[in-house]
Formats: sequence, structure tokens, C-alpha cells
Amino acid sequence: MQQSQLSVPQRIAAKLLRQREQNRDRCVRLTWIMRRLVREQGRRLTAQGRIDAPDDLFHLTLGVLIDPPEGVRETVARRKAEREKLKQLHMPPIFAEKWQAAEVLKPLGAGRSSAVSASAAARSWAGRESWSRTPSTTSSRARS
Repeated sequence: MQQSQLSVPQRIAAKLLRQREQNRDRCVRLTWIMRRLVREQGRRLTAQGRIDAPDDLFHLTLGVLIDPPEGVRETVARRKAEREKLKQLHMPPIFAEKWQAAEVLKPLGAGRSSAVSASAAARSWAGRESWSRTPSTTSSRARS
């Protein structure tokens, strides 16, 4: 079907679909470029002896990526440990009722921070249901 044979809503939908795909492509390309830049910076800082491994920079915020302060190794170790702790948390495939985080996540002590605390995550799921993409839910929905 040619563009001129489409109705106005169909032309608008086709235009929005193209824009969505172009934006998705730009986002993926930008992410790839940024990851390469961070890895190169990590390689340089590792060669200088300031960090242990190039990928350690992925545990830091953008503000300290260029010139990490003293004690950056401790920050990286603490964030790696927090990530390992969060890996133990198993999210339900469907949130159909109130959900509480497992004991794996305890409130952070004074002077410690996290992007999202367990209680904030639990409060954010106040809605009736939400899907969590796991291989089992993705494949089961694809079959139906």
C-alpha cells in the first residue's frame, strides 16, 4: 500500500513508528559510544594504577568518572558488594498484591547511600499488577 492510499491516522502512526525506531537507533548508538569512552578511560586509569580494572568505572557516577578522587577503590568495592547483595533479591514475575523486599535488603546505615532503597522500591509498586520481564514470562507471553 502506498503512502497516498493510507488514511490520516495510518500516516500519523507510520510517521511515529519511524521516529520511534530512529530514536531507538540513536539511543543504542550513543550508549555504545559512551561505553567505549568509559572503557578507554578505565584502561588509562588502570595503566596509571588509580583503579584495579577498566570496568571498575562502571561502578562510579558520571561526576567522578573523569578524575576519580582518592579512595575510589573502596567506593568501587562497596558498590560491587552492594550489587552482589542485590543479585540475591528475587522479584516476583507479577505484582498482584503488596510485596516486601526479602531480608537481603536491610536499611542502609548512616552515611551510606543507594539509588533505590528496598522500602522505596516496595512503595513504588502500589499498583494492582506489573510485569517483570524474565525469560519465563517473556516466552510464555510470546506463545499466547
